[in-house]
Amino acid sequence: MADEDIKDTWKEHFRVLEGGTDTDPTALLQACRQRQKDFEGPLGTRRLALIVCRLCSAVVSVGGRSGCSASFGSLCSRAVLAVARQRGLSSALIFIDLSSAYYAVIRETLLGKDLSARPVEDIAAALGMSCEDLHELRRLIDDEAILPQQHASALLQEVARDFHQQTWFVMAGDSRMVATFRGTRPGGTLADVLFSLLFGQALRRRRQESLKGAIPTVEWSGERSPFPSTPAHDAVPCSISDVVYADDLCIPVVCSQANQLRSVTTSVASDTFDALAPHALRVNFGPTKTAAIAVPVGTGARAARQELFCSLKGRVPVWAESRGMQWLDLVAKYRHLGSIVSHDGSLTAEVHHRLCMARVAFREGKRKLFSCKAVPLRKRATLFRSYVLSTLLSGVGGWPLLGSREWGTFSSGVTGLYRQLLGLRAAGRWDFTVANIFTLTGLPSPMSLLQAERLRFLGQLLRHAPDELWALLGHFEQYQSALRTASDWLLSAVAGTCDLGPIESHWDRWALLLSQPGKWRGLIKRAEAWHAEVATVRAAYDEVIPRCMDGWGRDHLPPVQPEICRALHLDLMGLQQASDQDIFDLVVAHIAPLPTLRCTLELWRDSLSPGNMRDAAEDVLLVLAPEHLCSQVAGKNADGDTRCHDDFQPSLYRPVPRFPPPAAQVMLLGGSYHSWLSDWGFLQCAVCEPSLDELSAAWNTGVRCLGISVDFPPPPCDPGLLLDFEPRPLRHHRTCCAWTRQLLRVFCCLYRTATLGRPARLRIPAKPASFEPIATWVRQSIAVSEAWILFAIHVNLRLSVLSLVISSSCCCPERAFCRSAAGRQSANIDQDLPFDSNASEGRGSTLASEPSERAKLALAKLPSIP
Repeated sequence: MADEDIKDTWKEHFRVLEGGTDTDPTALLQACRQRQKDFEGPLGTRRLALIVCRLCSAVVSVGGRSGCSASFGSLCSRAVLAVARQRGLSSALIFIDLSSAYYAVIRETLLGKDLSARPVEDIAAALGMSCEDLHELRRLIDDEAILPQQHASALLQEVARDFHQQTWFVMAGDSRMVATFRGTRPGGTLADVLFSLLFGQALRRRRQESLKGAIPTVEWSGERSPFPSTPAHDAVPCSISDVVYADDLCIPVVCSQANQLRSVTTSVASDTFDALAPHALRVNFGPTKTAAIAVPVGTGARAARQELFCSLKGRVPVWAESRGMQWLDLVAKYRHLGSIVSHDGSLTAEVHHRLCMARVAFREGKRKLFSCKAVPLRKRATLFRSYVLSTLLSGVGGWPLLGSREWGTFSSGVTGLYRQLLGLRAAGRWDFTVANIFTLTGLPSPMSLLQAERLRFLGQLLRHAPDELWALLGHFEQYQSALRTASDWLLSAVAGTCDLGPIESHWDRWALLLSQPGKWRGLIKRAEAWHAEVATVRAAYDEVIPRCMDGWGRDHLPPVQPEICRALHLDLMGLQQASDQDIFDLVVAHIAPLPTLRCTLELWRDSLSPGNMRDAAEDVLLVLAPEHLCSQVAGKNADGDTRCHDDFQPSLYRPVPRFPPPAAQVMLLGGSYHSWLSDWGFLQCAVCEPSLDELSAAWNTGVRCLGISVDFPPPPCDPGLLLDFEPRPLRHHRTCCAWTRQLLRVFCCLYRTATLGRPARLRIPAKPASFEPIATWVRQSIAVSEAWILFAIHVNLRLSVLSLVISSSCCCPERAFCRSAAGRQSANIDQDLPFDSNASEGRGSTLASEPSERAKLALAKLPSIP
């Protein structure tokens, strides 16, 4: 199709849509001049321009759209279903989608007659209105135009008429002009305001008989709080009739009897369709357009579901007077205002939808930005947060409390996006924990993302939400639980820096802070930074501890048991006497993978004593193979080489580690160490004083020395448990987290040094309980380690002293001690000798000083070598 044909097609589409006619600039200019002459009498053009500017600014400031979020509508829809279910009421949500709503508006219904020279019949010709609807449209224009009926000022009516006269459009790259006579000028300043007036008035013109008793009503005390404290007898009923956002409409209905839900839903829908038709507002029908969610509850609910979803196959007839019978689809979930509302209140579909949108946004910039190693990671993370996370978190603040499965889906989905940002799959790195991933990217954890969005959304609710939504939130228990969780997350970080308490009992303080947007956003950012610092400590913990603690991982776990079919095993155990055919029939009666059935039969056979039953089980095992039971064997090697490759069983031996010899010096850092040098015979050794940064850098390898003693500096604040941080000012919190990270790395460095057979001592100025669970794990590592470990904690109210001595299991403790004594300085010792079990005892016989009796007693407590 040529470019001209494409332009003609689009021009004709919009011409019909807006009821336009072809014109030229000269004719349009003459019409404008004539209208201006008729209007310039008492007001004048200059004064009109000034008043138009003032009117536009006034409309924007009082139009009610500033600060309002589309998530208010989806939250209200979920709340209606949840509150109705709590009260045992059947409920339904009717979603109505309008076709080209802004373009199809007959302007005369808003502004009155004589707006243009064209008759109304010509303007509405393309809308397919019936004669009855056209007759009602003329009556509305003559007698009930919206602005005159609302007693709008003459100035407002004149300005609105001026904005909607002599309108036109031109296609890009085309010079042909089309004059338009229908629509509210989409994109213009007054478009949303005027359409809202028209839409709201059309809904108010419905027959009230169908709505009587169907509108949800909740008690509300007038307190804008999700945790109402006023007694129920002081509350007044609050009705929630329609949820309207621009041209999107959701009508909630409830009824006490499940068998009446269909009639109530169809009655309300038909009256709504009849009210919209004379206003030229056309309804789109379809499962994703105009549909309903029906939730029968209580007595007769099963019969109602049978009728709605089996007999009628999920479609109910709606008898509208204007259009005859229409089929209204009943759906299990519906996308309303960007969020997916489910009939059972589940958020699984919504979570999957949000993650899908985020993955699409990530793929759009993956190759050139997010996965491009030429762009620094910090910059990629910043753009990722602005582009991908903003897509993911749209509307998340209105989520009620997530279930375990929904939370697992959300958390794993966010972590997966972070992994793609780091490119871990391409690098083959699967050993990072989630705390490592959060620290490397510098992005918040899924919990922080969710709770921060909930708190930001709560601020929007307090400042801009309508009263009907607050009335619903007072009865929406799932959302109240979500707010409690979010408040706990915030208080865990900032409880010591503000006067906030639990949100339910201190709502007045929360409301005062929520009404100040700047301070509230700053408090949330402070909490995010607090939790990010905690994540860095956990990342250091996950990185350091597994590499220095023996028994970490799966090596110390019991062997994996074979998978069996428990139902088959119970049936086999119940057999008293059976033939091979009986056993075979019993096995094939159970559905399970063939290897599982074989393992189950083998387990039962091994429990039998020699005899006929055991022989029968052996016979069944002979035929319980794919080549005997299956017509075809599928798999990678089904038609390939079937030779057994298990004939060769190599003997594997763990190699003995060989470490380079240490330097002939002792490393000392901190205060009193004279007694320790004397105990280990290091008084004659050279002394080196490393820095904490050097020890932290060597956390993965240890240091080359005869021995090391470190008195770690005291914590900058009162320490709690190692991974349990108290809320405190952010500056102090960052200092405390940095101290903890350095402590973990220095501990790992000393532990690595001690595993090489070098005496290592770490003195920590804190209570022993503050170093848990590492202190307990060091004790437990004795039972699973292949090295002999001497571990001691000298308990004091203010000091926890850890003295670690570890020698390789391939050499005796005394020999390890001799190699780590001061005799290593002697010129008679071969400094290039590897530290392994092949070293002769005579090489370490020349010592500058003998170890003390205290050290010998400590070494004597080591277990004997088997």
